Amino acid sequence: MKDRILVDMDGVLADFVGGVNKGLWKRGVRPINWEEMTNYHFEVYSEEEQKIIHEIYSASGFFESLEPIEGGIEGIREIESRGYAVAICTAPARTSLRCEEEKREWAAHHIGPEWAREEKTIVQSDKTAVYGALILDDKSEILGECKPSWKHTIYDQPWNIWSDKPRFKWGDGVDKLLERL
Repeated sequence: MKDRILVDMDGVLADFVGGVNKGLWKRGVRPINWEEMTNYHFEVYSEEEQKIIHEIYSASGFFESLEPIEGGIEGIREIESRGYAVAICTAPARTSLRCEEEKREWAAHHIGPEWAREEKTIVQSDKTAVYGALILDDKSEILGECKPSWKHTIYDQPWNIWSDKPRFKWGDGVDKLLERL
């Protein structure tokens, strides 16, 4: 087995913003305009609207209902087919009582039942503590208590365009990601 590749879930494999937008529509609040998303913290919204967003992603069923991001599931399957170990490495939403369980259910439903196992879907607040050769994450800075073992490649999203780290999108093809190893 070759190196382990870590892949974030929200914003890389699962459409977190799309899920929030569905909830906003249902509540009569304007959806997120991608061009306004200069960070992942929804600061373009009023304080009241941010509370609604918080309620949306804290609600039971939110994480397991997210739609896959186009190309993500096929991408991790292709990486695995080349002999690499792949694990989802995702942070929990502390305000969601079922977040960890729902993320594992999402992975099992969309990728396969083996992805519900802890070694395949790692739900960890401190991603720097997780071993891997590379992490693909839409967060531009991943901070934690440890010196990361992995190289960070950014999954290209509007909220991280200012970062000068190497970038990747599933449509680029997995060769572009693997050349970072």
